[in-house]
Amino acid sequence: MLRGKKLGIDLDVTYEPFFLNRNTPPEGEDLMEHLKKKYGEAAIARYERPNNPLDVAGAAVGVTFHKSRRVIQTSKGHRLVELLKRKGRNTDEFM
Repeated sequence: MLRGKKLGIDLDVTYEPFFLNRNTPPEGEDLMEHLKKKYGEAAIARYERPNNPLDVAGAAVGVTFHKSRRVIQTSKGHRLVELLKRKGRNTDEFM
């Protein structure tokens, strides 16, 4: 059982695997290169602006997005979450 920090309520969290990009290479790739290939130069320009909507929304809930991160291949992680669910284990113990 997790607690909602700001609301002071009990939460039941169920993790559901979801692929954002099945074609991510196993070694991952640089976020900015990924965005450039997928959405073009205009997306990079929007993302690099100060006070872009993603950074503003994240800051409102205490999340900082780092542009230097990598986009990673998540298929093994998705399989692990599914295995834990099938075994009746609480995935929040491992997150």
